[in-house]
Amino acid sequence: IEMPKFNKNENELTTHFEKWLYFLKHLAEFESIPAILNEKVFKQSFKAAEIAALNKNQHEVYEQSLLQYWEMTSAIDTAFDDGIEHGIEQERLGTARKMIKKKIPVQDISEITGLSIPEIEKLKP
Repeated sequence: IEMPKFNKNENELTTHFEKWLYFLKHLAEFESIPAILNEKVFKQSFKAAEIAALNKNQHEVYEQSLLQYWEMTSAIDTAFDDGIEHGIEQERLGTARKMIKKKIPVQDISEITGLSIPEIEKLKP
């Protein structure tokens, strides 16, 4: 394949292969992704090309901001997961307390809530 010989316009592209050829040939000219290339794979490729075109200083700033983003996302995910786990545990304990008040056998409470019998015994007044 000789890129200079590929002369199709945007509106003439019919196959995925032609779209790739068009993308590669005109990538340097794009300021944004043309509508005909509005697919996930081209968006990812366009983003990769933008990053590759950064100068050294811009690349360092980009990497630093990416690191900060990952750290923040990780912290949020951890806090969210911990909050959900805590909420579920509190709900299980609350359900067990209600069942104890209704005089439901400890074995049944354990099977329903997933709490151990010693955990349930600690909840009794």
